[in-house]
Amino acid sequence: MKIAFLIFPLFLVACAEQSFIQKISAPSETIHNEKCAEIQKYRIFQVIDNGSLAMACENTYGIESCMGLTVFIPKEKGKIYYDDMIVEPSTDKCIIYADVYRYTTNRGDTRTVPKIKFENKDIPNPDFVEWQKTQSNQ
Repeated sequence: MKIAFLIFPLFLVACAEQSFIQKISAPSETIHNEKCAEIQKYRIFQVIDNGSLAMACENTYGIESCMGLTVFIPKEKGKIYYDDMIVEPSTDKCIIYADVYRYTTNRGDTRTVPKIKFENKDIPNPDFVEWQKTQSNQ
């Protein structure tokens, strides 16, 4: 019986400590969107009816060059696009490759390029949602 009186308080302390640790080590509410492309800056070189064609811009040794990957930027309502315009996401957004776009060049060649779109840079963390459920059950 004396052993039970000694073990029971230790059990309570261990449970309380585990609950405290779980509350302290909550996962972050958001995580970085893994779909975000590495290149986040493009220069438009041709505006067409339903959007624009642009080239990826990269900074190498302090020199910016926009001669990389060609992408299609779909036309957004209320936005104006023009040649040599630089397209970058706002600080809370990132560019993702959402689909492909096919077009025919003046020479008759068919080209297929990535279609980009803007998405949130940070997205809800599924681990946080699960963690919240476990906290509400306690």
